[in-house]
Amino acid sequence: MLISLILKLFKFLKLMTRKKIFIYLAYRNSTNQFIELSKSLKKKYKIYCLVFGYENFITVQRNKSVFEEIYSYEKLINNFYNNKIQADKKKLLDIETKIGSIWNIIYSDRQLLDYYYDQNYGNKKSKYDELIKFFSQWHDFFENLFKNKDFKYLINYATASMPAFLST
Repeated sequence: MLISLILKLFKFLKLMTRKKIFIYLAYRNSTNQFIELSKSLKKKYKIYCLVFGYENFITVQRNKSVFEEIYSYEKLINNFYNNKIQADKKKLLDIETKIGSIWNIIYSDRQLLDYYYDQNYGNKKSKYDELIKFFSQWHDFFENLFKNKDFKYLINYATASMPAFLST
């Protein structure tokens, strides 16, 4: 009985110390393939994901037992629009000192390129200050998510997006 209890405790502790993986599930048709990959990795890793696209989010939600945490790109964007807090200029200058121009990152997002896609970023056209605010909020999101630095891998194929660029 005691040995069985000890074995269960070791198994529990092993699960608690699993490394983390962060996966981007973008608009492409590979969401189901990444869900299957996640199922096979679940025993060894805690899997977190950022899901782009409402239909993808529904598909991932149907498999929520596979994931430790699921973040919706659209929900985050809408929260960013509704957040009235302005970006901290000193913090932005510190970020630029570390990684270079924030505008290179902002314009890496294909949804911001109106000449390429006829769609707005989120629900409406974005102004200069809103883009800075988006950058700041995406930066804060990833800083908070990755602050423990215990993610083993980042799997990212959503390369033409500000969040994808910021997280790497």
